[in-house]
Amino acid sequence: MMNIKAILKKSVFTCALSLGLMSFTGQANALLLTDSLVFIGPKGGSAVFKLKNTAQQPESYRLEWDQLIMGQDGPKLTVSEEEARSMGVEPASPHMYVAPRRLLLQPGQLQNIRFMLRRNNNMAAGEYRSYITIGPEEIPPEFNPDGSTKSKPGGGQAAELTMLTGYRIPVFFLHGETTLDVSFSNVVFQKVDDTRTRVDFTLNRSGTRSALGDIEIRCAAPDGRNLILSRAKARVFKEIGSRSFTRYIDVPPAGCNSIVMGYKLHDGDPLASTDYIISTQLK
Repeated sequence: MMNIKAILKKSVFTCALSLGLMSFTGQANALLLTDSLVFIGPKGGSAVFKLKNTAQQPESYRLEWDQLIMGQDGPKLTVSEEEARSMGVEPASPHMYVAPRRLLLQPGQLQNIRFMLRRNNNMAAGEYRSYITIGPEEIPPEFNPDGSTKSKPGGGQAAELTMLTGYRIPVFFLHGETTLDVSFSNVVFQKVDDTRTRVDFTLNRSGTRSALGDIEIRCAAPDGRNLILSRAKARVFKEIGSRSFTRYIDVPPAGCNSIVMGYKLHDGDPLASTDYIISTQLK
């Protein structure tokens, strides 16, 4: 088993994620991403990821593979492929083809990035995961903004490029049969004031794949209606068994007789759908 503390000494690269569309801005770049991950199911062969240049000037990007693991408290730790395998994380990048790998985008241009999976008979069943880094670069001096925005073909002398900031997106694919079970524990409700309640809980995962989905906190009213109090992404990667979370919700209305906490995979997989019911008696 690998020593997590040793990995912590390495440089850590983090990516800001939010619900729905994500907008990243830097000193010289602005990028809109249409999702927070790439996922290919056990029968799939490809996926498309979209990004858009929201800056007022052309932007240049380069895509490269990286390998990260999740620490117990959530930070992503950079490791080698060998280190990842020692923790039970099989890299996805050796089995994937990504195109294009270099981009020159006009202002407002939307670009499709295609991920193509190459399965073979010798692959073990399970989850495979790597990260794709979207790294902004300085625009090559020979770039003509009125010309093509496709990747520059190979050959010729390359311009010297300086990396700016970058964003990492997890890329998952499943092969063969996998298992997953999700549950909640250590659920604590604490009234903050007359309008807000703090909810602390642990999301537990077991099985051969990561939990990639949304936590939804709902009020179950006597008439059967469900009032959504909170909905947010929550992930527990396969190298760890649980993570602690905190959410803030509005104080449930008087007619709410129970709180239902549900978890559902982003792709609607029923394997990770479960409910945990708690009383709303808050003190």
